[in-house]
Parts: sequence; structure tokens; C-alpha cells
Amino acid sequence: MGAQDVSDPSIDQKLQKRHSDSHWDSGVSNKPFAVPRKVLDHLKAAAYSSHYIKMRDGVNIAADCMLPSRKAAGSPVPTVFFQTRYMRGMRLRWPLKKFTNGRPVDPINFELKAALLAAGYAVVTIDVRGTGASFGQWRMPWAPAEREDSIQVIDWITQQSWSNGQVVLSGVSYEATAALFTLSQHHPALKGCLAQYPFWDLFNDIAMPGGIANRSFVQEWDCFCKAMDSNNFMKLPGHSALPLKLMSKGCALVIENGAANQGNADGAADAAETHKQAAEQTAKPSHRQHKSQKAAAKAKLRAALKEHVSWEPAEAGRMIRFTDQLDAFSGVSATQISACSVADKIASSGIPLALMSGWMDQTAFSSIHAFYHTAKAPGSELVIGPWSHSGFLDNRVGHGVTGCRSKFNHLTHILAFFDRCCGRSSPPETVAALANAEASNESTDGTGETGAVAAVSAAVNGQPNALAPANGASAAASKAVLKTAGALEGAAAGGSKARDDESSSASSGNSGSRSASEQAEASNGAISTSSDAADDSSPVHYYVMGPSPRWQSAPSWPPPNLAPEPLKLLLGVHERGSDTSQGNTGAPVEVAEGVKGVLSEGAAMTETRRWQHKGFTRYDAMIRLTRPIRYTHLRSCGHLTFVGAPLSADLVVIGPPEVALWVTSSDSDADLFVYLEDEDPVTGKARYVTEGTFRASHRAECSAEGTPREAAHIEGAPFHSFLAAAAQPLPAGEAARVRFQLMPTAYRFAKGHRVRLAISGADSKHFHVDHKGSRTIWIHTGGSTESCLHLPHAAT
Repeated sequence: MGAQDVSDPSIDQKLQKRHSDSHWDSGVSNKPFAVPRKVLDHLKAAAYSSHYIKMRDGVNIAADCMLPSRKAAGSPVPTVFFQTRYMRGMRLRWPLKKFTNGRPVDPINFELKAALLAAGYAVVTIDVRGTGASFGQWRMPWAPAEREDSIQVIDWITQQSWSNGQVVLSGVSYEATAALFTLSQHHPALKGCLAQYPFWDLFNDIAMPGGIANRSFVQEWDCFCKAMDSNNFMKLPGHSALPLKLMSKGCALVIENGAANQGNADGAADAAETHKQAAEQTAKPSHRQHKSQKAAAKAKLRAALKEHVSWEPAEAGRMIRFTDQLDAFSGVSATQISACSVADKIASSGIPLALMSGWMDQTAFSSIHAFYHTAKAPGSELVIGPWSHSGFLDNRVGHGVTGCRSKFNHLTHILAFFDRCCGRSSPPETVAALANAEASNESTDGTGETGAVAAVSAAVNGQPNALAPANGASAAASKAVLKTAGALEGAAAGGSKARDDESSSASSGNSGSRSASEQAEASNGAISTSSDAADDSSPVHYYVMGPSPRWQSAPSWPPPNLAPEPLKLLLGVHERGSDTSQGNTGAPVEVAEGVKGVLSEGAAMTETRRWQHKGFTRYDAMIRLTRPIRYTHLRSCGHLTFVGAPLSADLVVIGPPEVALWVTSSDSDADLFVYLEDEDPVTGKARYVTEGTFRASHRAECSAEGTPREAAHIEGAPFHSFLAAAAQPLPAGEAARVRFQLMPTAYRFAKGHRVRLAISGADSKHFHVDHKGSRTIWIHTGGSTESCLHLPHAAT
């Protein structure tokens, strides 16, 4: 089989440039990325067919097959394979169905599928067994039977005349984890795997973070799955599901209007014959034939729905508390259905693996751990952006920054990865200019206003004061921008360089023991221009949030530019009126000997509410994908807070912060909710950065080597088994050390800002409260009970 370059010359210019840096440079519009209409039209032009594929045990799996138009294909083509648990397609109501020629739509992947068809890929999507229009039972997520089904479907794909024998796996969320399990099966037709927002360790990453039941997510997901499996969207909760109820009739039918072409697995059929067969399968039947086919398809769907007996996540969430505890319905533990349990098989597959996630999503740890342990094949990569679940929204955190529709051109990056996997002639995609594309759309001072590109526009339109950075650098920035107004790339670099120069010069007044030149060198190193930070050949790319946001690249994870030792901040009493001129870049916060911070948790509803963040959190965004994350009322939610001295230079935190807390509780356990925040000393406002949760009874640390969850850990980090036998109640009246990591991030704390740590004993909005009555928790600081925060940061 020869590799084919089957790109479509009619694809929009942005997609045509997928193998260059141009789609990420600062000349890209600051509007949200949208797929061009001419690309979406490929969904209507594709040859579409639906099938039931019989599995080894007689269960019929529903599958949709979309073939690119004759213009895009030209010969047998590679296939991108999706396995969904949320319906492979939804039937639209009138008049919306007129825009898709009456075809069902995949609400999660329709843009990607359109781009794939435009680029000459076939697309096959199945409902996993027990869901959608497939028969059988969904007794657990990613069950062994489900994994075996995927291999049989790949066999079916490679037997079709339109297939060139190459298959690439793809998916988001549940689909991504299903793709990882399929990858572990080592099918010879597999050429690559794209896992976006996958779940790696089901227990600690999403269901029971830190050993505390994630009640809100599990209950909402349970309700969503039940509505899907019953094909009744009216069961969906809340007003957020109203558009789905109004737009869709439910699951796509399987109208088998022609048997799929069998044989000819080597792709020897010419293009005309291949697409003639596809056209025959999708030819419009007479009205009577269509009515008969639709009635038969509805009868089959009803029969499939009767077989749907599904696992109930909410019930499991109420019962499961340990990694080795078996679920009563499925008879398995959370670890047994976690992708980390097959990490060695994924690593030995030799197939390129691309992992994409967001810092504001629960799967950031998942993607990092999966890349660290399994991405051994050349061409593997890790991309972590400022996104929440699914990548629909940019949820950058920082002062004055709000969530917005993602500007990142995911499709261009994904198509390039698929092309490399399938051996296409196009050169490899790069992500070097991505910093220009995104940073130019934000201010360098983190206000959320437009940056260098907008400065050029304002100056041209006679509005030199349209931008007023908080650091008072507007005049210098405008001059730097106007000098290079002919090239937007230069404008973005000029704006950030102007800020860097002013930051370094301003720091000379309070440099302490460091010289002004050393301060400037450190500042410029921490805030390097995008051309210095990005590297085409690097497999790791991550977005640094906060002021001067930009993409950075690295040859591995953890990035080698981290300081040898994390910054250690001791917790203790910090008076706002005390002298803080000595700074905080390396020196610990002053600690009062033996001081205890008291953290109380009340049983009454009014008291419980006091411990909650208001707004819309990262846990809420796991289900409701289109709402921006916004933590509010950080100063009034009653948390115990520790605040550091003003930073004497920018501090770039990269990776998971770690806390070591000495804890005493009024009963035998304590739930700890820790929030890392950025406080502006001028306004006194705090901004959320990241968080972590942990149950103190799971504090026992052990070696991860040889355990089923070994691949859910990176060397040097604390590892907790969460086994029932390892649980340790807190000793009465004694302080116990609890060490755990917060969720990873990449965030720049600006010079002069304060690092703030907030601690709570409950989050009843999202997490289950196991104990009854009131509980009081003490956090000890100083002396032999030295609680502290460790921040992994870029070396300066």
C-alpha cells in the first residue's frame, strides 16, 4: 500500500497551511476559531451509510461510515475511528435537519469530522455496546467486551474496498479513554492515536480525587447517561440541556440500505469503483422504500433500548471509597477499568500517541501521566492549553481574565498529526508560532484586554490611549509596537519586550542582595519571547497562564528548565502591616513558633455554605462545557488563608504544587480542600490558580513500583495507594503530616503579587460529606510541625 497525499485543494487557507507556522502567528484574528463553511459542506457531500456489525457473541454494534467526496479522496483512504458512549449521531428536528440533508450530527466531533472528510479521511463512529443504537449492556465503563468490540470493528474497516488498511484512533473524554484501551490491543492496522481529555486513573483523577467522592460530577454524569441510554432527552436535568431537547429527536437510526463492500482489503479498487459503490449504498430510495426502511430502523432501535441495562455511576459513587473496593453491579474495582492499568501494553505498541488536555480540566494529570509512562514511539506529543473539558473554551486564569471561545486551531494541529501517522507526504506540523497566535490576543499585563495587535489598531485609528496597561507602560509599549507595525509578529514581540524592560528596570529599586543586571536577566529569562520559547521539534507544548501568557515547549515532561528544587513557602501568621521588603523569591515566609490556624466546619446548612466558592468551577465545567469557569467571593467564603510577601520577580509555576500540612481533627478524619491563589497587593483581590483535595486517612505514602496504579505517578511525587488496608484514622489530639499534590498548572505570578494559599474543610456543592455532625480541623505551623507549600517553578 502506497502512502497517498489526498489533501483537498478546496480546503480553507487555514487548513491548507496546516504544515507551517502561519496559522499560529500573531496575524491570526483574535476572534474565536470557527470552521469555514466550505469545510463543513463536506459533511453533506460525504457518502454516508449506517450498519449493524455483528460481534463474536452475536451483539450488534451500530456504526456510521462517512466517506470523503470523490474530489477529496481519489483512491482508498485511511480511516479515523471514534468510539462514543454519547450517541454516534443525533437526529435533528425540522428545520435544522434541512441544513444537514437530513443526516444525523455528532455534536461533539462534527467540526473535526468535517475537516477529516475535507482532508480525505474516511470516518467511522460506533455506539459502544449497551449505548445509543447498539445492542447489549453497558455494565461498566471501558469493559473488556467493549475493548474486544473495537478490534472487530477495525477488522471490518480494513476489509472495505474504500480502506487503504490504515486506521487512526481518536476521541474526546470517554472516547479518548476507549481509544487508549484499543491501542493497548496492538491491532496491526493502527497507525496512531489521538486522546483528548482522557481519564487515566478513574479513582483519583475524576471519581474520587484525593479519596473524596466527587458527588456533583458523578450524579450529573449518571443522569446524562441515563437520558442517552433511554433515548429520552427530556430526562436531562436543568435549563442547560434545553437546546438539546429542542434540537434533537434522539439517537440516529441505523438504516441499512446496502451491505458494506467486503473483501479487497489491500485497497486495490480504483477510486471510481469505490465511490460508485458508496453512492449506490447511499442513493436516495423511493418514498415507500424510505418509509419501510425507517420503520424497520425504529423497531431495531426500540429493541436495542430494551436491552440497555446500564451501570449506575451515582450508586457506585455513594459506595466506593477505596481503589480495591469492588462495585456491586460490575464486580470490578476502579483501578481495573482505568487506562493506567494497561500502561505497559500501550507503551509497547510502538504507535505514536498524541495527548491533549487543559490546565482547567480534571484530565491534566491524566494526560501528563499517560505521556510520561507510555508515549515512547517517535511522533508522540503532549499539548496542554488554557482549556476546560473538551477544549471548547479558553479558561485562562488571572486578574481581569474571563473565559471565552477557544481561539486555538485544534483542527490544523490534529490533521497534521494524523498525516504524520499515515505517512503522508506533507511535512510535519509545528507548534512554534502558537505563542504569537494566542499571546497577541491578550494583554501582557493579564488584564484580559487585547494586546499588541489591538495597540496597532488603536494607534492607526488615532486612539493612542485606547490601551492603558496597569503598569503604566502604555507609551513605551505603543512606541515599541509602532516601530514594527508592518509585521504583527514583530508587534507582539515589541509589546512584550517593552514590558520586560520596564519590569526589570523597576525591580532594581528593591533588588535586595541581587544586582540590577541579575534582576533584569532573571526577568527576561522568565518572560522570554515566543521565538525563544517555542521549538518545532519539541514533543511537549504547554500554555503559561497569567500575565504575559504564552506557549512554551519542552523535550520532555517534567520540563528540564525547572529549578532543581521547588520554592518552599512555610505557612504561618503574616501580618499585612509587617515589613515585606525582603521579598519572597526563595526566602520562606516568616513563621511564628507553634502557631495554629483554626479551620472550623459546621454541620448547619448556613455554615456549610460558607465554605463554598461561588461562581462556576472546574467541576461544573466537566458537564456543562460551554460556560466559562469563574471563581468568585474568594475573600468571603471563610477559608483559612496564608499569604506570602510580595514577589521581587516574576515566578512561573510549572507542574503540580505540593502541600505538606500538619493536621489535627476533632474526629478520626479530615477532608482538606486547598486552593492556590494570586493576590494583587494593590486591590487586595485574589484570583484562582489551581486546587487540590485530599482525605487525611489516605495519607500513608508508599512506593508506586509494582502496583496496578504505578503509571498514575511520577517519580519524586508522593504516592498514595488509596487501599482499604492502608487507611489510617487520625490519632486523637495528635498532629499528623498529610502530603499531597494539587492539580498541575502553568501560571506566572507577577512581580509584586503575593502567593496565597486558602484551606477549607468541605466543598459540599461538589463533594460528598461522609461524616455526621460538626468537625474542627487545625493546621499546625512552625517548630516540629512545619506546614509548607512547594511550588515547582522555572529556573531564572
